[in-house]
Amino acid sequence: MLIDLFVEYLTGDFNNQRQIEEEHGGHPRAVHINRECTHRIAGLPSDCKDRFILEESYYTKADGTQLSTPHLFGVRLNSNNCIELRAYKMPKHLTEKDFVNSNEHLGLTFEGLKLSDNFGVMQYSYDTHTGFVGELRNEYPNGITFTLTEVISQNRLEVMELMEKNGAQLTSYSTPIIYEKIGG
Repeated sequence: MLIDLFVEYLTGDFNNQRQIEEEHGGHPRAVHINRECTHRIAGLPSDCKDRFILEESYYTKADGTQLSTPHLFGVRLNSNNCIELRAYKMPKHLTEKDFVNSNEHLGLTFEGLKLSDNFGVMQYSYDTHTGFVGELRNEYPNGITFTLTEVISQNRLEVMELMEKNGAQLTSYSTPIIYEKIGG
């Protein structure tokens, strides 16, 4: 089934080490640790078609600045045979340090999940040669625009997160981060 393939491709341990070595600057050093966490969510309705993925993202910029962000995503197959991805807010009772896949005590309730106000529904189409391709554009106040473009294939993620203000690019790079699956 297509949703199973999407979850298989998206989960695992990924980094952009090869990209960093080949380009010598430009992109941040980046790591994703993605796991399905549907089994950690209590009270799922019996008709729930979503599968849940906890994504841990770690970035190190050229100046040594580090950033880590966890994200909870719900994914489902829609009636057009496309994958829909929705972002959820981190539950208030958790810290970023606790909202990680390695936390054996991490437990969530379906009732406690709240959709993110800042992220729309990202839709992915599937092509047997390319994999899953999706794009999402969000407009925020003060002329800020966020565009996320992704290509998800068997052992690779191509992720471009473009931030703009009044049409001027804020993101320090203009090509995707290329993650390769290294485990998981």
